[in-house]
Formats: sequence, structure tokens, C-alpha cells
Amino acid sequence: MISRRNVSIFTSIAAVTLLLTQFQNCAPAQSTADNSGVSGEVRTIEDWNKAEIQFLAPEIQVHDEALNTGVGGLCNRSHSGARLRWAIWAGQKTSSPLLAGDSECKGGSFNVSLDELPNLVCGVKHLLVVEGEWGASTFTHVLRRCQPLASELVAVPNEAPQGTQCSLEYQPGAEDGAPCNQVCYRDNKVVLNRSMPAIQCSGIAAKLAGR
Repeated sequence: MISRRNVSIFTSIAAVTLLLTQFQNCAPAQSTADNSGVSGEVRTIEDWNKAEIQFLAPEIQVHDEALNTGVGGLCNRSHSGARLRWAIWAGQKTSSPLLAGDSECKGGSFNVSLDELPNLVCGVKHLLVVEGEWGASTFTHVLRRCQPLASELVAVPNEAPQGTQCSLEYQPGAEDGAPCNQVCYRDNKVVLNRSMPAIQCSGIAAKLAGR
């Protein structure tokens, strides 16, 4: 039997799907003006101030060995103290969520604590929906990265915040065609992911080949 809670989340998913379609169809073209970065930041802050509830990023990637992490978002300060319900779904056709729990809007922000990340299939985007008790809802996608064939720790960029850890990940045959990537994590979440020249991972490849 599907609980009232799941029915509510189902409704949220339907609403989120409709909103996502509208956003994709109506997304503005990127400005090429010199001050586009600054004006974009201002517009983003204004949107956050006006938003009822929203996540900070449209997608969160987590370390393949992570057991838990937190996913943050913003909520209207007028709802401070309000209860939030969240759920992670493998797809819109599933009858029950993989994970679910509660959170709270505090001073204009919220945090969803995910404590059972190994339950998420790696390489698959999962839908994380959060709904405020006042009726507003939002979503993001959570993807648990698959373990690379091999990796090794590398120096952290100077501009990286404290607590960041970086590694070279070697994955021949990767779907994106980039076998060598520098990936940096903080709180088990990806904060930097960039393709590197294949020669950067030649040492890792040599070790795997026994040379």
C-alpha cells in the first residue's frame, strides 16, 4: 500500500517534471557581455531570495566509497522552523523511494543528510525531491560515481577550500571518452572534475600493466 507520504512525494515529482520541462524550454541565452558573470551572480542571488525552496546545484556527484554526505539548499526565511520531507527515487515509475527522511528550514537554508549512499547504484542519476510542509517542492539529481580502474592522490589546487582532496582517476573506455580525470572531493562531493591529457595517467597505466 502506498502511504500518504509517498502520494505527496509522487505529486511533487510530477510537479517537478513539469517545471523541469518548462525551464528547459524557456532557458535564456547566455550573455556575452563583459559583465555577464557579475550580473549573473546578482540575478542568482535575487532568485534565491525570492525562491520558496531550491537546491544549490542541479546535480550532486558523490565519491564511490562515500557512506554519507549532506546536500544543501535554500528556503524562504519566512518558513524558518518549517519541517521538510525528502525522498530519493530511482525513477518516476517506482512505487517507493530508496531513501527518505526529514529536514528543517533554518534561517533561509536547509540540509538533507544522506546516510546510506551505498544503496544508490553507481553511475545512475537518482532524483532527490524535497517538499516543505507549506507545499513548495524542489529537486536535484544525485549520482554516486563508479569506482575508477585506478586512482592516485595529487596535489590540491591552491584556491581549493580546506578539506578538499584530489586524485587522478584512470578509467579506460569511459563513456565521455576521457580516460584520465582530475577529480576533487569535499565532504564526499565532487567540487572539481576536469579532463587531463592521457599522459598524466601514464604512470597509473604502467603500474596496472606491471611495468
